[in-house]
Amino acid sequence: MSFKSVLMPVQPTQACLDALPHVVDFARRLGADLSGVGARAPIFLTDPWLVGGEMIQQIADDEETQLKAAEDHFLAAAQGLNGHAHWQVHRDYPNKVLNDIAAGADLIVVPLDKGPEAFTVALPSLVLEAGIPVLMLPNPGTKIRTQNIMVAWRNTADARRAVSAALPLLEQAQAVTVVQVVRSKDADEAWVGLGAVRDRLERHGVKTEVNLVFNEEEGDSDTLLNAAAERSADIIVMGGYGHMRAREWLLGGMTQDLIGSSNIPLFMVH
Repeated sequence: MSFKSVLMPVQPTQACLDALPHVVDFARRLGADLSGVGARAPIFLTDPWLVGGEMIQQIADDEETQLKAAEDHFLAAAQGLNGHAHWQVHRDYPNKVLNDIAAGADLIVVPLDKGPEAFTVALPSLVLEAGIPVLMLPNPGTKIRTQNIMVAWRNTADARRAVSAALPLLEQAQAVTVVQVVRSKDADEAWVGLGAVRDRLERHGVKTEVNLVFNEEEGDSDTLLNAAAERSADIIVMGGYGHMRAREWLLGGMTQDLIGSSNIPLFMVH
């Protein structure tokens, strides 16, 4: 099992340009094809009579220039992939484009930056709707490392699905730690699920450590990030961690906190 097709939305931002060589290197190490995706939302004016035709044309020309610049940067960065690098452009909402073409991919890699609104991907919605894993990069100028991975665990369908989706990375990692944040009263029950997922991973040849981290208060995002930092994790793997209803979780405060404050790449899947 491995990732053979990676998508990357390419925005006209410095963060995205910084990420490109590292995503190319990541795809090369995976042995995967890399598709750069240029997508921008259609121009929409609530009252076009208030804006002259010249201004509308200027907006369109500027965005076409940005798309061409994104293409040039992608193709230059991906030269070393030879026939395994592909570019595609879509004049539609970035989330809709990625959801539509996710059927042909195993993984989406997205820098955690916000570019021009027309090019920006709504990440919580992408995780919810794409149906494949999304790897979010908070530090796009650094190498994507996979040696030390932490799984943020709770024995739910989404967490189990995240482990399945991350197996290609977990099987190659040098160290894997599965961490569950619990209240003291729930510790005994939590150890049952932790033991089961450890046994499952070890049957795949993944040497796995399991840990409980205690937090008696509501809100686990800071606790998770602290646990990952203490373990020098390269990536945090997680599913619908927090609430049973995934839509509430993905669009709620915990995900926004993680996306907004994590300095560690987040591998998420719904």
